Amino acid sequence: MVLDQILSTFKFINKKIAPTISIRNILYKKTVGWVDFNSNTGYSLQYPPSFSNSSDKEEYRDNACYAFFGNNAGGIIMAKVVPYSGGSRRELYGLLEGYEYNFEEVILQGKNSLIIQRGPLGDSGSGSGIVMPVGKYALIVSWDKRAMDSSDFTDLIQSIKIDSVLDTSKCNN
Repeated sequence: MVLDQILSTFKFINKKIAPTISIRNILYKKTVGWVDFNSNTGYSLQYPPSFSNSSDKEEYRDNACYAFFGNNAGGIIMAKVVPYSGGSRRELYGLLEGYEYNFEEVILQGKNSLIIQRGPLGDSGSGSGIVMPVGKYALIVSWDKRAMDSSDFTDLIQSIKIDSVLDTSKCNN
């Protein structure tokens, strides 16, 4: 009875605490010994010297501007600029049935971006990429059979530099 009287003098407040979400901020960094690639569509990046730009220029098809880099061991790095009007960055990357996916929200060069890993790694079609919306376009960079937390994939995405605007109309100009 006395305990009930004491408890009745307390005021309990349900305080809502917002969850803390930590988003990794990826800063620009050049990798010594890697090759520079400058796109006319508004971005640049670096790739390992064991790779080469397969066509020495970008290719415009399917309303997008592509650059491909390959090595003699079958490795492929792809960069493409595509129209983007908002919506799902996951769908823009291309989700395929039969694969497992891991996602990480990051800030790359001040832009909210999404890293996607498609696996299991080593399977055909597996690898990691990043979708970086910039205005009416998005830059998608992917590397086959690479884990999203591998040091070489991190070096690749750290080397991405975005001009103020991406634009597919400047492809191959």
